[in-house]
Amino acid sequence: MDERFRQSVRELIMATTHRRARARRNGCYVVDIDLCSFGSPWETFERDGQRIRAEFAGVPDDRYYPNLLRFLRALQDRPTFFFTDYFQQRYEAIAHANAQRLVETLRARGYSPV
Repeated sequence: MDERFRQSVRELIMATTHRRARARRNGCYVVDIDLCSFGSPWETFERDGQRIRAEFAGVPDDRYYPNLLRFLRALQDRPTFFFTDYFQQRYEAIAHANAQRLVETLRARGYSPV
């Protein structure tokens, strides 16, 4: 396998960690696809969140939810939730509403960001 191809794939995968400010063009689409459930109706978004939580079943709630709140705050602090026009036009408003609702739900349960 070509080394440049491997590096490109690695960069796309690493873009989904959401640790860098902005990925390259293809990475922007990968990141937006990774976050697209935020733009779903609340019930779907909530169900997806439960599935993600199940993937981290070994992490206690008192560690998981504060880190989730930190992640949500980072998303909310970005100029736009999504990087691409396609996702911004279709899902930006509902993504912000879902993120805010989740933040409020977690804070009402006594969690705060780390």
